[in-house]
Amino acid sequence: MDSFWQIMDVVGVWLVCFFTLAVFSFLYRDNPIYKAVEHIYVGIAAGYYFYQAFRGTIYPNFVLHVVRGMDEIAKGNAAAWATQWRWGAAVLGILL
Repeated sequence: MDSFWQIMDVVGVWLVCFFTLAVFSFLYRDNPIYKAVEHIYVGIAAGYYFYQAFRGTIYPNFVLHVVRGMDEIAKGNAAAWATQWRWGAAVLGILL
């Protein structure tokens, strides 16, 4: 199993080298390789920040409370409906 991770380290180094040279190729002229690497970088950054926002804010403040509230409603606790106001906040946040 160690050889797999050693191979992945080597592949990672070559990918970093390629991406660095592709970004530096913009100094020569705007080209398709630079554009592809730019799109990949922006996509990875957007995905990372969405994940951080989801795990740090959306999951603990929305998903956990809604799941617990639905569980209480399923058990017959009518007072749990008062905790479901987060649906409205979520809809308004999505519309934003």
